[in-house]
Amino acid sequence: MRVKTMAEKTVPAAAHEWQGMANDVLGANLVGNLCGKKTQKQAYRWARLPGVEEAQNGPLAHVLALCLKLHEARRPDLAVAALKLIAGELFAAGLPVRAYLEPGPGVVTVPTACADLQRAASDLVEAARSGKPPMLVTMHADLVKRNADVLDMSYVCAWDKEDVTRFRAKAPAEEALPSGGGFWRAVWRGIVKAVRG
Repeated sequence: MRVKTMAEKTVPAAAHEWQGMANDVLGANLVGNLCGKKTQKQAYRWARLPGVEEAQNGPLAHVLALCLKLHEARRPDLAVAALKLIAGELFAAGLPVRAYLEPGPGVVTVPTACADLQRAASDLVEAARSGKPPMLVTMHADLVKRNADVLDMSYVCAWDKEDVTRFRAKAPAEEALPSGGGFWRAVWRGIVKAVRG
């Protein structure tokens, strides 16, 4: 089996792959030291394929497991907070970070995409009104844009594959809209109207 050069390596799809790439770039000794005075061998164990002899979960795998447990404990806000803390530090260091994942087509239903967009827009407005740092407001604005794209993608996929008349029923998020007016309510009504046809 031929080993890939650094230029050929792609984005890691799992925590152990990320660990292996971090070991390659920084050196296993430094990675071990940064992670609590661990040895080089420990850093290599973290990079092994799970299920292989001596493979162990590394720091990233532990953070992911902790976030999943928080989600199971009905505290997804704390799981997302971990991502925001990491993204915030990277953003402050000058890296162009996005605080969300790219979902595949057809993964998100139209009503769910509507609810996500509504939540993201509400969070953006709240962050701006409460005087949050510009970095955080920018991250919220990016999330609104991304959720609008997801809604568009979900709607197009559903249109191609299913009977669109099912979207004419009220979405759960629509029922949760505040009764007052305002700019974002008008935007939301426009989105709902476009989805309903």
